[in-house]
Amino acid sequence: MSARTFSLSDRMIGEIDKAINVLCSSPLPPGPFRVVGGALVPGEADRRESARLMRVNHAGEVAAQALYRGQALTARSDSTADAMKQAAGEELDHSPGARSESRS
Repeated sequence: MSARTFSLSDRMIGEIDKAINVLCSSPLPPGPFRVVGGALVPGEADRRESARLMRVNHAGEVAAQALYRGQALTARSDSTADAMKQAAGEELDHSPGARSESRS
């Protein structure tokens, strides 16, 4: 059986779907802080700062996924498109709230 060839419109719709899945997911909230092996629990200010930094990090990963997927969509060679899709998948691995369907 031969592989299906998707038109540019089909591929664009697929990429829009992937973008919606990534944008609609939310990063997992930080777990409760507790004392482990005598280590101190961070204060409220540290917890808020960590949450802010995680949101910035998540935003960067979402942007990187969009850039890689856009490059894959417009790539002239299959090898470049594959490399960009792989890079987007690696960014997705860093996003704990992203759904697994967004990987293809």
